[in-house]
Amino acid sequence: MPSKSLLVLTHAAFEGPGSIAHWASRRNVSFAELALYKNTPFPALEEFSALIVMGGPMSVHDESDYPWLVAEKQFIAQAIAAGKKVLGICLGAQLIAHVMGAEVSKNTYPEIGWFPIRFTEQALARQEFPAELTVIHWHGDTFAIPQGYTLLASSEACQNQGFLSPNGQVLGLQFHMELDRAAMQIFIEQSGDELIQQRYVNTPAQLLRPDAAFLELNNRLDRVLDRFLADIV
Repeated sequence: MPSKSLLVLTHAAFEGPGSIAHWASRRNVSFAELALYKNTPFPALEEFSALIVMGGPMSVHDESDYPWLVAEKQFIAQAIAAGKKVLGICLGAQLIAHVMGAEVSKNTYPEIGWFPIRFTEQALARQEFPAELTVIHWHGDTFAIPQGYTLLASSEACQNQGFLSPNGQVLGLQFHMELDRAAMQIFIEQSGDELIQQRYVNTPAQLLRPDAAFLELNNRLDRVLDRFLADIV
């Protein structure tokens, strides 16, 4: 098995790995993207060291519209059972929660934009996060915390913003830190119909913060990846 290999699952052409690819390059970690929307076959578990499951515009329940979700859920479950490090971002975190038997449902509010999250004492003990951080959100669904897992963060609009398995093997983050300004522009172009003015939804102008704001989140994600994937760096 490769000692430094990262497999990233993507669900839409406009929602790629973002700054995760740059992190892998800087850390000399072999990086492969598997585009599920192209019906690309899954590799053998022996072909990668860690798995990252990205976001997407669909729901975990949309199997009739996206039949590959069925195989993806099985693949995620197999990776976890095999002891792989597994990180989920947005939809990816929802998929992990679903696979682990936790409910995924509509959140009370859609949350789209730059809003702060507050980290729990358990998260702060890991030292990757400050007490509060303004991050990017783009989701309408939420997850329950899988049984035995630890809640890591909450926002005003959404109680469950992150979770970690007891052994530190599985991490789920509802929010985004991997995007840059160009990627956000593409999000707006592809999913701008969701930007209906309401309590926790930004305008396009509010979403397009200066490059430095995105870079700050990218750098924070680097720290998260360094800690979570320390065994393959």
